[in-house]
Amino acid sequence: MKLIIQPKSLPRFLFSVLLLINGLGASGQTIRFLEPDLQLAVLTAGQTQPITFQLTNGTDTAIKIQSADASCECTTLKQAPAEIPAHGLGEFQWIFDSSRSTGLVSQTVTVQIAGGPTVQGQFSTSVSATSPSPGNAGSFRPRGVYVHDPSTIAGCGTEHWFFTTGMGIPSHHSTTFTNWLSGPRVFHQMPAWITNAVPGNQGVFWAPDVIQQGDRYLLYYAASTWGKRVSAIGLATNPTLDPAAPNFHWTDAGPVFCTTLNDDFNAIDPSVFRDDDGSLWLAFGSYWSGIKLFQLDPATGLRIAPASPIYSLARHHEGDDTSIEAACLTRHGQYYYLFVNWFACCRGTNSTYEIRIGRSEKVTGPFVDSAGKNMLANGGDIFLHSQGRFIGPGHAGIYQENGTNWFSFHFYDGDRHGLASIGVRQLVWATNGWPALVAAEP
Repeated sequence: MKLIIQPKSLPRFLFSVLLLINGLGASGQTIRFLEPDLQLAVLTAGQTQPITFQLTNGTDTAIKIQSADASCECTTLKQAPAEIPAHGLGEFQWIFDSSRSTGLVSQTVTVQIAGGPTVQGQFSTSVSATSPSPGNAGSFRPRGVYVHDPSTIAGCGTEHWFFTTGMGIPSHHSTTFTNWLSGPRVFHQMPAWITNAVPGNQGVFWAPDVIQQGDRYLLYYAASTWGKRVSAIGLATNPTLDPAAPNFHWTDAGPVFCTTLNDDFNAIDPSVFRDDDGSLWLAFGSYWSGIKLFQLDPATGLRIAPASPIYSLARHHEGDDTSIEAACLTRHGQYYYLFVNWFACCRGTNSTYEIRIGRSEKVTGPFVDSAGKNMLANGGDIFLHSQGRFIGPGHAGIYQENGTNWFSFHFYDGDRHGLASIGVRQLVWATNGWPALVAAEP
Protein backbone atom coordinates (compact mmCIF):
# COMPACT_ATOMS: atom_id res chain seq x y z
CA MET A 1 0.00 0.00 0.00
CA LYS A 2 1.34 3.43 -0.88
CA LEU A 3 0.15 6.88 0.12
CA ILE A 4 1.24 9.91 -1.84
CA ILE A 5 0.92 13.46 -0.53
CA GLN A 6 0.93 15.78 -3.49
CA PRO A 7 1.07 19.60 -3.23
CA LYS A 8 -1.87 21.04 -5.13
CA SER A 9 -1.12 24.72 -5.39
CA LEU A 10 1.85 26.59 -3.95
CA PRO A 11 1.67 30.03 -5.50
CA ARG A 12 3.65 32.15 -3.04
CA PHE A 13 6.65 30.23 -1.78
CA LEU A 14 9.58 28.21 -3.01
CA PHE A 15 9.27 24.49 -2.28
CA SER A 16 11.99 21.84 -2.48
CA VAL A 17 12.09 18.18 -1.66
CA LEU A 18 14.46 17.03 1.07
CA LEU A 19 13.31 13.45 1.47
CA LEU A 20 11.14 11.79 -1.15
CA ILE A 21 10.05 8.70 0.74
CA ASN A 22 10.29 8.17 4.48
CA GLY A 23 8.54 6.23 7.21
CA LEU A 24 7.61 2.65 6.48
CA GLY A 25 5.52 -0.05 8.08
CA ALA A 26 5.43 -3.78 7.52
CA SER A 27 2.74 -3.26 4.92
CA GLY A 28 4.95 -0.90 2.91
CA GLN A 29 2.93 2.26 3.60
CA THR A 30 4.73 5.43 2.65
CA ILE A 31 4.09 9.13 2.37
CA ARG A 32 5.64 10.86 -0.60
CA PHE A 33 6.01 14.63 -1.00
CA LEU A 34 6.17 15.62 -4.64
CA GLU A 35 7.58 18.87 -5.98
CA PRO A 36 4.90 21.22 -7.36
CA ASP A 37 5.09 23.63 -10.23
CA LEU A 38 7.29 26.46 -9.01
CA GLN A 39 5.73 29.70 -10.10
CA LEU A 40 6.45 32.79 -8.00
CA ALA A 41 8.83 34.13 -5.40
CA VAL A 42 9.42 32.82 -1.90
CA LEU A 43 7.04 33.43 0.98
CA THR A 44 7.94 36.53 2.99
CA ALA A 45 8.41 36.46 6.77
CA GLY A 46 5.18 37.43 8.50
CA GLN A 47 2.95 35.98 5.78
CA THR A 48 0.61 33.04 6.22
CA GLN A 49 0.02 30.68 3.32
CA PRO A 50 -2.41 27.72 3.15
CA ILE A 51 -0.85 24.64 1.59
CA THR A 52 -3.27 22.10 0.17
CA PHE A 53 -2.20 18.50 -0.38
CA GLN A 54 -3.79 15.50 -2.01
CA LEU A 55 -3.60 12.11 -0.37
CA THR A 56 -3.80 9.37 -2.99
CA ASN A 57 -4.87 5.89 -1.92
CA GLY A 58 -3.91 3.13 -4.32
CA THR A 59 -5.21 0.26 -2.21
CA ASP A 60 -8.34 -1.84 -2.51
CA THR A 61 -9.79 -0.54 0.76
CA ALA A 62 -10.61 2.89 2.10
CA ILE A 63 -8.03 4.60 4.33
CA LYS A 64 -9.27 6.35 7.44
CA ILE A 65 -7.19 9.25 8.71
CA GLN A 66 -7.11 9.02 12.48
CA SER A 67 -4.96 12.07 13.08
CA ALA A 68 -2.33 14.14 11.39
CA ASP A 69 0.17 16.50 12.87
CA ALA A 70 3.19 18.51 11.85
CA SER A 71 6.19 18.60 14.14
CA CYS A 72 7.46 21.95 12.90
CA GLU A 73 6.19 24.84 15.03
CA CYS A 74 5.62 27.07 12.05
CA THR A 75 2.97 24.81 10.52
CA THR A 76 -0.42 23.77 11.84
CA LEU A 77 -2.94 21.33 10.46
CA LYS A 78 -6.13 23.01 9.33
CA GLN A 79 -8.31 20.12 8.26
CA ALA A 80 -8.16 16.48 7.23
CA PRO A 81 -10.60 14.17 5.49
CA ALA A 82 -12.21 11.45 7.53
CA GLU A 83 -11.65 8.85 4.83
CA ILE A 84 -9.88 8.38 1.53
CA PRO A 85 -11.81 5.97 -0.73
CA ALA A 86 -10.12 2.98 -2.32
CA HIS A 87 -8.07 4.10 -5.34
CA GLY A 88 -9.25 7.64 -4.65
CA LEU A 89 -8.08 11.06 -3.58
CA GLY A 90 -8.70 13.22 -0.55
CA GLU A 91 -7.48 16.68 0.27
CA PHE A 92 -6.28 18.32 3.46
CA GLN A 93 -4.55 21.55 4.25
CA TRP A 94 -1.86 23.05 6.46
CA ILE A 95 -1.42 26.71 7.27
CA PHE A 96 2.20 27.73 6.84
CA ASP A 97 3.05 30.61 9.18
CA SER A 98 6.40 32.21 8.44
CA SER A 99 6.24 34.82 11.22
CA ARG A 100 8.83 33.02 13.37
CA SER A 101 11.20 31.72 10.74
CA THR A 102 13.37 32.83 7.84
CA GLY A 103 15.73 30.91 5.63
CA LEU A 104 15.37 27.21 4.98
CA VAL A 105 12.72 25.60 7.17
CA SER A 106 12.60 21.81 7.39
CA GLN A 107 9.27 20.14 8.02
CA THR A 108 8.37 16.60 9.06
CA VAL A 109 4.73 15.56 8.70
CA THR A 110 3.25 12.57 10.49
CA VAL A 111 0.03 10.83 9.49
CA GLN A 112 -1.56 8.08 11.55
CA ILE A 113 -3.64 5.67 9.51
CA ALA A 114 -6.44 4.05 11.51
CA GLY A 115 -5.53 0.45 12.09
CA GLY A 116 -2.09 0.91 10.56
CA PRO A 117 1.35 2.28 11.31
CA THR A 118 2.43 5.90 11.61
CA VAL A 119 4.19 7.08 8.48
CA GLN A 120 6.19 10.22 7.81
CA GLY A 121 7.43 12.40 5.01
CA GLN A 122 9.65 15.47 5.02
CA PHE A 123 9.98 18.60 2.94
CA SER A 124 11.55 22.03 3.19
CA THR A 125 10.59 25.54 2.18
CA SER A 126 12.59 28.73 1.81
CA VAL A 127 11.31 31.82 3.67
CA SER A 128 12.73 35.25 2.89
CA ALA A 129 13.09 37.99 5.50
CA THR A 130 12.08 40.76 3.10
CA SER A 131 9.42 41.11 0.47
CA PRO A 132 10.51 40.22 -3.06
CA SER A 133 10.48 43.01 -5.58
CA PRO A 134 7.41 43.06 -7.83
CA GLY A 135 9.64 42.72 -10.85
CA ASN A 136 10.94 39.36 -9.66
CA ALA A 137 7.65 37.92 -8.49
CA GLY A 138 7.10 35.86 -11.61
CA SER A 139 10.69 35.45 -12.74
CA PHE A 140 11.16 31.90 -11.45
CA ARG A 141 10.56 29.55 -14.33
CA PRO A 142 8.51 26.44 -13.47
CA ARG A 143 10.20 23.10 -13.91
CA GLY A 144 6.88 21.59 -14.89
CA VAL A 145 3.63 20.46 -13.36
CA TYR A 146 2.75 17.15 -11.75
CA VAL A 147 0.39 15.57 -14.26
CA HIS A 148 -0.63 12.15 -15.47
CA ASP A 149 -2.49 11.18 -18.64
CA PRO A 150 -2.55 14.66 -20.20
CA SER A 151 -5.21 15.31 -22.79
CA THR A 152 -4.47 16.64 -26.22
CA ILE A 153 -3.65 20.34 -25.94
CA ALA A 154 -6.43 22.72 -27.03
CA GLY A 155 -6.18 26.39 -27.89
CA CYS A 156 -8.48 29.10 -26.55
CA GLY A 157 -7.60 32.71 -27.33
CA THR A 158 -3.90 33.22 -26.64
CA GLU A 159 -3.65 30.29 -24.24
CA HIS A 160 -3.16 26.55 -24.52
CA TRP A 161 -5.02 24.18 -22.21
CA PHE A 162 -4.84 20.53 -21.27
CA PHE A 163 -6.64 18.33 -18.75
CA THR A 164 -5.38 15.43 -16.65
CA THR A 165 -6.33 12.49 -14.48
CA GLY A 166 -7.44 13.60 -11.02
CA MET A 167 -10.26 14.62 -8.74
CA GLY A 168 -12.86 16.46 -10.82
CA ILE A 169 -10.48 16.61 -13.85
CA PRO A 170 -7.74 19.21 -13.20
CA SER A 171 -6.76 21.68 -15.92
CA HIS A 172 -3.55 23.53 -16.81
CA HIS A 173 -2.92 26.47 -19.10
CA SER A 174 -0.04 28.38 -20.65
CA THR A 175 0.71 30.99 -23.29
CA THR A 176 3.73 28.87 -24.19
CA PHE A 177 4.28 25.13 -24.02
CA THR A 178 6.51 25.26 -20.95
CA ASN A 179 5.22 27.54 -18.18
CA TRP A 180 2.06 25.67 -17.24
CA LEU A 181 -0.21 27.05 -14.52
CA SER A 182 -3.03 25.26 -12.72
CA GLY A 183 -6.58 26.12 -13.79
CA PRO A 184 -10.01 25.20 -12.41
CA ARG A 185 -11.33 21.67 -12.20
CA VAL A 186 -14.06 20.63 -14.60
CA PHE A 187 -16.31 19.16 -11.90
CA HIS A 188 -16.73 20.37 -8.33
CA GLN A 189 -19.40 17.71 -7.81
CA MET A 190 -19.44 14.29 -9.40
CA PRO A 191 -22.15 13.89 -12.07
CA ALA A 192 -25.01 11.92 -10.52
CA TRP A 193 -25.18 9.27 -13.26
CA ILE A 194 -21.72 7.95 -12.41
CA THR A 195 -22.88 6.53 -9.06
CA ASN A 196 -24.99 3.89 -10.80
CA ALA A 197 -22.84 3.44 -13.89
CA VAL A 198 -19.58 2.93 -11.99
CA PRO A 199 -20.17 1.95 -8.35
CA GLY A 200 -17.11 2.71 -6.27
CA ASN A 201 -15.93 5.70 -8.28
CA GLN A 202 -15.47 8.71 -5.97
CA GLY A 203 -14.99 11.51 -8.49
CA VAL A 204 -11.46 10.72 -9.63
CA PHE A 205 -11.61 10.68 -13.43
CA TRP A 206 -8.96 9.30 -15.74
CA ALA A 207 -7.27 10.22 -18.98
CA PRO A 208 -9.47 13.02 -20.39
CA ASP A 209 -9.28 14.27 -23.95
CA VAL A 210 -10.57 17.52 -25.43
CA ILE A 211 -11.34 18.94 -28.86
CA GLN A 212 -12.87 22.16 -30.15
CA GLN A 213 -15.93 21.21 -32.18
CA GLY A 214 -17.77 24.13 -33.74
CA ASP A 215 -18.66 26.72 -31.10
CA ARG A 216 -17.85 24.58 -28.07
CA TYR A 217 -15.28 22.28 -26.54
CA LEU A 218 -15.97 18.59 -26.03
CA LEU A 219 -14.18 16.95 -23.12
CA TYR A 220 -14.24 13.16 -22.80
CA TYR A 221 -13.16 11.41 -19.61
CA ALA A 222 -13.19 7.95 -18.03
CA ALA A 223 -14.88 6.89 -14.81
CA SER A 224 -13.69 3.55 -13.52
CA THR A 225 -12.09 1.73 -10.61
CA TRP A 226 -8.66 0.14 -10.66
CA GLY A 227 -8.42 -3.05 -12.72
CA LYS A 228 -12.16 -3.28 -13.41
CA ARG A 229 -14.11 -3.31 -16.68
CA VAL A 230 -17.16 -1.66 -15.11
CA SER A 231 -16.31 1.70 -16.64
CA ALA A 232 -17.84 4.64 -18.46
CA ILE A 233 -16.71 7.36 -20.81
CA GLY A 234 -18.47 10.64 -20.07
CA LEU A 235 -18.74 13.93 -21.92
CA ALA A 236 -18.68 17.51 -20.65
CA THR A 237 -19.04 20.57 -22.89
CA ASN A 238 -18.12 24.22 -22.57
CA PRO A 239 -18.35 27.16 -25.01
CA THR A 240 -14.93 28.35 -23.82
CA LEU A 241 -11.91 27.20 -21.82
CA ASP A 242 -11.31 30.68 -20.42
CA PRO A 243 -12.59 30.67 -16.81
CA ALA A 244 -12.76 34.48 -16.88
CA ALA A 245 -15.24 34.51 -19.77
CA PRO A 246 -18.88 35.23 -18.80
CA ASN A 247 -20.11 32.14 -20.69
CA PHE A 248 -17.62 29.74 -19.09
CA HIS A 249 -19.57 26.77 -17.77
CA TRP A 250 -19.07 23.01 -17.98
CA THR A 251 -22.24 21.11 -18.86
CA ASP A 252 -22.48 17.40 -18.11
CA ALA A 253 -23.71 15.59 -21.25
CA GLY A 254 -23.88 12.20 -19.57
CA PRO A 255 -22.37 8.87 -20.59
CA VAL A 256 -21.06 8.27 -24.09
CA PHE A 257 -20.26 4.59 -23.69
CA CYS A 258 -20.14 2.06 -20.85
CA THR A 259 -18.62 -1.37 -20.37
CA THR A 260 -19.47 -4.12 -17.90
CA LEU A 261 -17.93 -7.37 -16.73
CA ASN A 262 -19.56 -9.00 -19.78
CA ASP A 263 -17.30 -7.02 -22.15
CA ASP A 264 -13.78 -8.10 -23.04
CA PHE A 265 -12.59 -4.50 -23.40
CA ASN A 266 -12.64 -1.44 -21.17
CA ALA A 267 -14.27 1.99 -21.65
CA ILE A 268 -11.35 4.13 -20.47
CA ASP A 269 -8.67 6.30 -22.12
CA PRO A 270 -10.95 8.12 -24.60
CA SER A 271 -9.23 9.85 -27.52
CA VAL A 272 -11.28 11.99 -29.88
CA PHE A 273 -10.31 12.48 -33.54
CA ARG A 274 -11.87 14.63 -36.29
CA ASP A 275 -11.27 13.49 -39.86
CA ASP A 276 -10.78 15.79 -42.85
CA ASP A 277 -14.40 15.21 -43.91
CA GLY A 278 -15.68 16.48 -40.55
CA SER A 279 -16.59 13.07 -39.16
CA LEU A 280 -15.82 12.55 -35.49
CA TRP A 281 -14.41 9.36 -33.94
CA LEU A 282 -13.60 8.09 -30.47
CA ALA A 283 -10.79 5.60 -29.83
CA PHE A 284 -10.56 4.03 -26.40
CA GLY A 285 -9.48 0.93 -24.51
CA SER A 286 -6.97 -0.43 -22.03
CA TYR A 287 -5.61 -3.97 -21.65
CA TRP A 288 -7.96 -6.95 -22.25
CA SER A 289 -8.77 -7.11 -25.99
CA GLY A 290 -7.19 -3.76 -26.72
CA ILE A 291 -8.02 -0.54 -28.55
CA LYS A 292 -11.49 0.05 -30.01
CA LEU A 293 -13.12 2.77 -32.14
CA PHE A 294 -16.62 4.01 -32.87
CA GLN A 295 -18.06 7.04 -34.65
CA LEU A 296 -19.49 10.08 -32.87
CA ASP A 297 -22.26 12.47 -33.88
CA PRO A 298 -20.50 15.80 -34.60
CA ALA A 299 -23.60 17.72 -33.51
CA THR A 300 -23.92 16.13 -30.06
CA GLY A 301 -20.52 14.60 -29.39
CA LEU A 302 -22.27 11.37 -28.40
CA ARG A 303 -22.11 7.98 -30.12
CA ILE A 304 -23.61 8.31 -33.57
CA ALA A 305 -26.13 5.50 -32.88
CA PRO A 306 -26.65 3.11 -29.95
CA ALA A 307 -25.74 0.05 -32.02
CA SER A 308 -23.17 1.63 -34.34
CA PRO A 309 -20.18 -0.56 -35.24
CA ILE A 310 -17.25 -0.91 -32.82
CA TYR A 311 -13.96 -1.51 -34.62
CA SER A 312 -10.89 -3.22 -33.19
CA LEU A 313 -7.68 -1.32 -33.96
CA ALA A 314 -4.80 -2.73 -31.91
CA ARG A 315 -3.96 -5.41 -29.37
CA HIS A 316 -0.86 -6.45 -27.43
CA HIS A 317 -0.75 -9.99 -26.09
CA GLU A 318 2.50 -11.65 -25.04
CA GLY A 319 1.92 -14.41 -22.50
CA ASP A 320 0.17 -12.81 -19.56
CA ASP A 321 1.04 -9.31 -20.73
CA THR A 322 -1.92 -7.59 -22.42
CA SER A 323 -0.70 -4.05 -21.78
CA ILE A 324 -1.96 -1.61 -24.39
CA GLU A 325 -3.76 1.70 -23.82
CA ALA A 326 -3.67 5.49 -24.38
CA ALA A 327 -4.64 5.54 -28.06
CA CYS A 328 -4.20 8.66 -30.19
CA LEU A 329 -5.26 9.04 -33.84
CA THR A 330 -4.05 11.57 -36.38
CA ARG A 331 -4.05 11.88 -40.17
CA HIS A 332 -1.35 12.90 -42.61
CA GLY A 333 -1.92 12.65 -46.34
CA GLN A 334 -3.48 9.34 -47.31
CA TYR A 335 -2.72 7.62 -44.00
CA TYR A 336 -4.21 7.51 -40.54
CA TYR A 337 -1.68 7.03 -37.74
CA LEU A 338 -2.40 5.29 -34.46
CA PHE A 339 -0.25 5.83 -31.35
CA VAL A 340 -0.63 3.46 -28.40
CA ASN A 341 1.24 2.63 -25.21
CA TRP A 342 2.71 -0.74 -24.28
CA PHE A 343 4.01 -2.01 -20.94
CA ALA A 344 3.78 -0.51 -17.45
CA CYS A 345 3.11 3.03 -16.29
CA CYS A 346 2.76 4.54 -12.84
CA ARG A 347 6.02 3.19 -11.36
CA GLY A 348 8.12 6.36 -11.41
CA THR A 349 11.62 5.72 -12.72
CA ASN A 350 10.81 2.00 -12.90
CA SER A 351 8.06 2.60 -15.48
CA THR A 352 8.51 0.75 -18.77
CA TYR A 353 5.87 2.62 -20.79
CA GLU A 354 6.72 3.23 -24.45
CA ILE A 355 4.74 4.69 -27.35
CA ARG A 356 4.21 2.54 -30.45
CA ILE A 357 2.82 3.50 -33.85
CA GLY A 358 1.18 2.04 -36.94
CA ARG A 359 -0.76 3.41 -39.90
CA SER A 360 -3.72 2.57 -42.12
CA GLU A 361 -5.41 3.86 -45.25
CA LYS A 362 -8.75 3.71 -43.37
CA VAL A 363 -9.58 5.17 -39.98
CA THR A 364 -11.13 1.83 -39.03
CA GLY A 365 -7.96 -0.09 -39.88
CA PRO A 366 -6.16 -2.36 -40.37
CA PHE A 367 -3.19 -0.53 -38.81
CA VAL A 368 0.25 -1.95 -39.55
CA ASP A 369 3.81 -0.99 -38.62
CA SER A 370 6.65 -0.24 -41.06
CA ALA A 371 7.28 -3.98 -41.50
CA GLY A 372 3.62 -4.59 -42.36
CA LYS A 373 2.75 -6.31 -39.07
CA ASN A 374 -0.84 -5.80 -37.99
CA MET A 375 -1.29 -3.91 -34.72
CA LEU A 376 -3.97 -6.43 -33.76
CA ALA A 377 -1.19 -9.04 -33.66
CA ASN A 378 1.44 -7.23 -31.58
CA GLY A 379 2.47 -4.95 -34.43
CA GLY A 380 3.69 -1.40 -33.84
CA ASP A 381 7.00 0.42 -34.28
CA ILE A 382 8.58 2.02 -31.24
CA PHE A 383 7.98 5.76 -31.61
CA LEU A 384 9.13 7.08 -28.21
CA HIS A 385 10.77 5.23 -25.33
CA SER A 386 12.79 6.09 -22.24
CA GLN A 387 15.69 8.39 -23.00
CA GLY A 388 17.76 10.16 -20.36
CA ARG A 389 15.53 11.92 -17.85
CA PHE A 390 12.41 11.19 -19.95
CA ILE A 391 11.39 7.82 -18.50
CA GLY A 392 8.28 5.87 -19.50
CA PRO A 393 6.74 8.35 -21.99
CA GLY A 394 3.05 7.88 -22.62
CA HIS A 395 -0.37 9.20 -23.48
CA ALA A 396 0.31 10.92 -26.76
CA GLY A 397 -1.60 13.94 -28.03
CA ILE A 398 -1.15 16.00 -31.20
CA TYR A 399 -2.07 19.68 -31.40
CA GLN A 400 -1.83 21.64 -34.65
CA GLU A 401 -1.23 25.38 -34.58
CA ASN A 402 -0.23 27.63 -37.48
CA GLY A 403 0.96 24.71 -39.54
CA THR A 404 3.07 23.18 -36.75
CA ASN A 405 2.31 19.86 -35.04
CA TRP A 406 3.04 19.66 -31.31
CA PHE A 407 3.32 16.24 -29.71
CA SER A 408 2.46 16.11 -26.01
CA PHE A 409 3.06 13.24 -23.60
CA HIS A 410 3.69 12.56 -19.94
CA PHE A 411 6.93 11.11 -18.62
CA TYR A 412 8.56 10.25 -15.32
CA ASP A 413 11.31 12.76 -14.73
CA GLY A 414 14.58 11.06 -13.85
CA ASP A 415 15.95 14.39 -12.60
CA ARG A 416 13.01 14.80 -10.18
CA HIS A 417 12.81 11.40 -8.53
CA GLY A 418 10.35 10.04 -11.09
CA LEU A 419 7.83 12.85 -10.82
CA ALA A 420 5.28 12.65 -13.65
CA SER A 421 5.36 15.74 -15.86
CA ILE A 422 4.34 16.84 -19.35
CA GLY A 423 6.63 17.03 -22.33
CA VAL A 424 5.88 18.88 -25.57
CA ARG A 425 7.96 18.42 -28.70
CA GLN A 426 7.51 19.36 -32.33
CA LEU A 427 6.38 16.57 -34.62
CA VAL A 428 7.53 16.53 -38.26
CA TRP A 429 6.91 14.16 -41.15
CA ALA A 430 9.85 12.32 -42.70
CA THR A 431 10.16 11.67 -46.42
CA ASN A 432 9.19 8.02 -45.83
CA GLY A 433 5.77 9.16 -44.63
CA TRP A 434 6.30 8.38 -40.94
CA PRO A 435 6.39 11.00 -38.14
CA ALA A 436 9.43 11.91 -36.07
CA LEU A 437 10.06 14.26 -33.16
CA VAL A 438 12.34 17.28 -33.14
CA ALA A 439 14.94 16.68 -30.43
CA ALA A 440 14.58 19.91 -28.48
CA GLU A 441 11.56 20.98 -26.45
CA PRO A 442 10.04 24.42 -27.25
